[in-house]
Amino acid sequence: EDSLRAALNTLTSSARDGHLYVIMDEANPFAWDVNGSRRRLIEELSAIVPQLSLWTASVYIVGIPTCLKEEPLTIPLRCAPAVHRELDALIRMQTKLIHLYSRSSAPLPSDGPKVIRVTHQGQGHAGTWPLQCVQCGAEVAGVLRQLRVGSTGPRGKRHPPPLQYRDVFVLAHNSDVLSDYIKDTENTSSQGSDFVQALRSAGIPVCVFGKKEEDIDSFVKRSGDVAVARDDVTMVTHYDAVTGLERKLVVYLQGRVQGSLAEFIDRVCAMARCTTQLVMVELPQLRESLAHDFDLD
Repeated sequence: EDSLRAALNTLTSSARDGHLYVIMDEANPFAWDVNGSRRRLIEELSAIVPQLSLWTASVYIVGIPTCLKEEPLTIPLRCAPAVHRELDALIRMQTKLIHLYSRSSAPLPSDGPKVIRVTHQGQGHAGTWPLQCVQCGAEVAGVLRQLRVGSTGPRGKRHPPPLQYRDVFVLAHNSDVLSDYIKDTENTSSQGSDFVQALRSAGIPVCVFGKKEEDIDSFVKRSGDVAVARDDVTMVTHYDAVTGLERKLVVYLQGRVQGSLAEFIDRVCAMARCTTQLVMVELPQLRESLAHDFDLD
């Protein structure tokens, strides 16, 4: 309630001559807004500000307030074709939640890099999920090296500059990363997950950012740092902690049971963060199930 009142006060004080323009990016489904705070914010703001112009954007098509007019935007705009195909195949499994993509009429110059896959299975792998696995961390570190992430060596004139560590998101399930956040300004963490420790052991600079911090001021400050990629580090986090942000390279770590709604949402939102190179770290049974139903390769 206090947060709602604070948001209302901040927004209404910004109105000029009864006019106010608000953009709510990546608004989660209002049907899942348990205490109705987002819906109430829109309704009360509409009553207070007579000339309110408000736009919300969401990947989901459920729980849209009746006071808002819906306009679908289904043309892929920000991800490489290889990433788009992976995302499109997944969305076709849940068309009641998300609109299907439409075909883009504008041809793209290239298909983009192929999706890279790491399977949480076999010798050296341990733990239920990839975030609990040293071997998965080591293999992802190897992938980053192969992609020359963080490379400072000479390059040919025709080669684009290598990716920096700040260009990378590693996205896991929300509850799995909350206990791993950085505790001080020296970028040292609590013990952290086995996956994170493996990345650090391989020389990958890592910052773990959970959705909650020790206090709200710390969270707000670190959210701003993440948004502008202030530090050249690979960010391990959850999609909901980096709302509205994207990176050139995204590593998705499966963290929930195949077929569950939580896993579907994690996967879709992680893919949607990726503009160029996607790395999928997943359990073998999920990969086999998807490959059976869709042509992912």
